[in-house]
Amino acid sequence: MCIGIGGYTLRGGKVLMEDYTDFHAEIASRHRIHDYGLDEACPWEFVPPVGGVLTDWDSWELRIEPLAVPSWWDDSHAESARREALAKIARLWQARRKTYIDSLNMSCTGITGLGLLQSVGGDLDLNETGITSLGSLQSVGGDLDLKGTGITSLRSLQSVGGDLLLARTHITSLGSLQGVGGDLDLQGTSITSLGSLQSVGGDLDLKGTGITSLRSLQSVGGDLDLAGTGIRNPINCIVAGQPYGL
Repeated sequence: MCIGIGGYTLRGGKVLMEDYTDFHAEIASRHRIHDYGLDEACPWEFVPPVGGVLTDWDSWELRIEPLAVPSWWDDSHAESARREALAKIARLWQARRKTYIDSLNMSCTGITGLGLLQSVGGDLDLNETGITSLGSLQSVGGDLDLKGTGITSLRSLQSVGGDLLLARTHITSLGSLQGVGGDLDLQGTSITSLGSLQSVGGDLDLKGTGITSLRSLQSVGGDLDLAGTGIRNPINCIVAGQPYGL
């Protein structure tokens, strides 16, 4: 299953969810789902439709794996699950700030646009989606996973608090990006400039890129790998607490 918003519905109609996670295994553990019996709880996910936009919440759809649909499931269970999922989104979506304050796992969904989204408080997983633009997104508090997407530019994105994952992308521009709190792996990408990037809290891997200058980069908290790059100029950059090269 993909994720989106995840939950369980019991035979009697009770909906089980958690604000801090949408992973079924974690919800099952928290609520001791297996104590109810395999036929007493139905797992579901609430996700954007194929070709959908993330912040068009009312267009999201309830999905259940065909083999997981129990005999007692009916329209009332589906409507209850949808209602509770929308209520969770309402708690976590700050419309005026265009901010989702928790994590969003859209991996492998049919999503193609982020809509009004400008900020995510936790992780944002867009792995293997049809996303080709980050729209107005400016910040992600946790990890940002763009692996396997059609993203070529980070556009207005300024900061990622965790890791920025760009493997299997055709990224050519970091846009307005200034800081990454975790690792940034650009190995084998078509990036030729770090743009306005100032800091990377973890490792920075530039192996095999067309980067010839570190430009505005001031610090790397972990390792800096420049193998196979064209960087020849002196580097005024602190790496792992020391001036690079010392």
